[in-house]
Amino acid sequence: FCAHLVEHLEYEDGMRLVRLCFKALKPGGRVAFCTPNPGSIVTIQKQFWWDATHVRLYDGQLLRYMLAAAGFEQAEAGTNPLDRPRPIDPLDLVIPPAKGLRLGPLRLIPFLRRLDHRTQTTNHHLTQLADAVRELIEQLYPPVEAYASARKPE
Repeated sequence: FCAHLVEHLEYEDGMRLVRLCFKALKPGGRVAFCTPNPGSIVTIQKQFWWDATHVRLYDGQLLRYMLAAAGFEQAEAGTNPLDRPRPIDPLDLVIPPAKGLRLGPLRLIPFLRRLDHRTQTTNHHLTQLADAVRELIEQLYPPVEAYASARKPE
């Protein structure tokens, strides 16, 4: 397991590290790399540059390619869904369903029906807006950590 090391290396040195891992592992052994996710705006704008010894970004796909090029098999890549900073929790945007009004005295029934209709309509629009904002947050704030792993052939 190699956590937050490869981003401190130029590509050629990173490739040499992957080859050394291949050489050191027994057949059937697994290797995993995790690194800042260049697909994350938070990583690009801040986190990567907090450490002055960072040299370059590696995304999961590049690491997967490097692993395959060194002879590993079953290479896979992705992001860590547990490491996802967000400005707001998307679950806070869940709009509870509007309950229908109980009708009161006969003279208020037309007014209450209009009010109930407006409440239901507003609730529907708020739910659509909240769904759109949730999706926007998911797109703008992907996980800040990428990984790739693979197996040395038997």
